[in-house]
Parts: sequence; C-alpha cells; structure tokens
Amino acid sequence: MLNDTQAIELATQIINEAFIGTLSTVDEHGAPVCRLMGAVADDSGPHRLFSLSGKDTRKIQHLEKNPAICWVFGVPPYDTSVMLRGAGKRLETPVVPQPTWDRLADWARPYAANVLTDDSHHAFSVIVSNIHTLEILSPSRGIKSPHVVKLDRFAEGD
Repeated sequence: MLNDTQAIELATQIINEAFIGTLSTVDEHGAPVCRLMGAVADDSGPHRLFSLSGKDTRKIQHLEKNPAICWVFGVPPYDTSVMLRGAGKRLETPVVPQPTWDRLADWARPYAANVLTDDSHHAFSVIVSNIHTLEILSPSRGIKSPHVVKLDRFAEGD
C-alpha cells in the first residue's frame, strides 16, 4: 500500500513518462470536452502542469468561462492510471523554462505549425493547470481502489 508521498512520486513518474494526457474542460453547455495534450509538470511535481494551445482555441474559451479541468495519464501496459483534478487558466505572460517550452512545442507543432513559427511567443497560450486532487489506480502495484491525495498547495477552487 502506498502512502501519499509515494503516490505523488509515482504519479509524477507516470506523468513525466507519458507526457501525453487527456485534458478535459467544460463547454458552454456544461458538457465535458476531451483532447490529447502534451503536459509537463513543474519542479514541484504534479501540483502544477504546463501545456500549450493556440490563443483562440475552444479550450481557452472553455477555461475562461469555467476553469474546472481533469487530466488522465497512463503508460503501457496501462496498468497504472493517474487522474488529476483542478483549475486551468491561460497565463497572461507565457514564461516557461526553455526545456519545457521545447518539449511542448515539439508535441504541438503538427497542430499549430503557424502559431509555433512566431518566435515572439505571442501567438500561443500557455495553460497552467493547478491541481488540487490526485487519484492513482494500479492493480499491478496493489492499488485496487483509487488512492486519493488532496494536494494542499492549491486549495479547491483556486
């Protein structure tokens, strides 16, 4: 059985290895909308994730009206899944470390090649996801019901 620290460490490992996750936002009708996105956790672990989007995408519009988000990550053989809930927002001043930018830009390039050629970085949005709840499920590691961790760094609704 994992303790909370071990669950956070394992979740961070899965997120870093997977890199591609499913991001869910809420549309104007209250319905979930899911899409594959590249995401990088900051140095604090899964408390905060960074991802890229064009400035005028539906996901940015969704976040402006309702910041509730959910991420899901897994890696082959998909015997461990990580689900993160929190609040997402577009950063007004998109400053991310260069290695984070490079990894995210490589993933996003096929989707937004015209946006990513703007060296000024004014044509894209950085989405930051502040995570308040982590759930990890891993039958192969003996976690047969979700291990839930409330992350104190970002309170519910922040």
